[in-house]
Amino acid sequence: MSKNHWHKRYHGDALNGCMGLTLEQRGAYNTILDLLYDSDWAIGIPDNDRWIAGHMNVSVRKWEAIKSALIGAGKIDLVDGKISNSRYRKERENALKKSRVCSENGASGGRKSAETRRKPAENCETGEANASDLLLYARAIELEAREDKKEKPVLGRTVDAGAKDDEPEQVRYAFFGKTVRLVQKDLDAWRKRYSAIPDIMAELGSLDDWFQRQPEAKRKNWFHTVSGSLNRKHQANLQAQDDSQEEWSFQGPC
Repeated sequence: MSKNHWHKRYHGDALNGCMGLTLEQRGAYNTILDLLYDSDWAIGIPDNDRWIAGHMNVSVRKWEAIKSALIGAGKIDLVDGKISNSRYRKERENALKKSRVCSENGASGGRKSAETRRKPAENCETGEANASDLLLYARAIELEAREDKKEKPVLGRTVDAGAKDDEPEQVRYAFFGKTVRLVQKDLDAWRKRYSAIPDIMAELGSLDDWFQRQPEAKRKNWFHTVSGSLNRKHQANLQAQDDSQEEWSFQGPC
């Protein structure tokens, strides 16, 4: 599986770029783009008609006709014997450039941080430390301690910054399921946001059971899935309440 789980999509550019293409050609063009962006920033995808036709779910002859039309329209081209796209190559270059800059900055920052810690420590060991060295050394230790206390993401949820490592997980969470696990602040926020759900704990339990039948990829993104499900339930309950009030108003009190 590719590391590129998503890519930028400019909807206005996409709509304008597809003007003049048939529905069939649009579908094929978007599939080619998905294959390109799923290729870990390779220069292009193999110009293998049978392989691509399989992704399109069409015959090789049909794909060859569509490919010819897309090349003629300037939507795809051949680079080093591979199918590519000019906009994709631009985004590819930007992504690779950004990756190089981040790597260089990370290495530079790591060297500076190590140097900051090492010099005061060496001075302390040799007995040459002055007040400035001691302050720098204490500051470096303090910053490292703060980093360790920051909230850490775990499968789409957050762990309390003050949670102890030796504390049982059941104690850390206000709702502790096999997949769905919420700290108290998140549970309180959802109770307030989805107030039309009378028993949110029961709803969470039901959703947690449902996740056990889902693939791991879906379980990893449980937080947004659960939030969306609760919102739909909340809106449905509100609508039901409104409908009940309207019916009562129409019939009048008994």
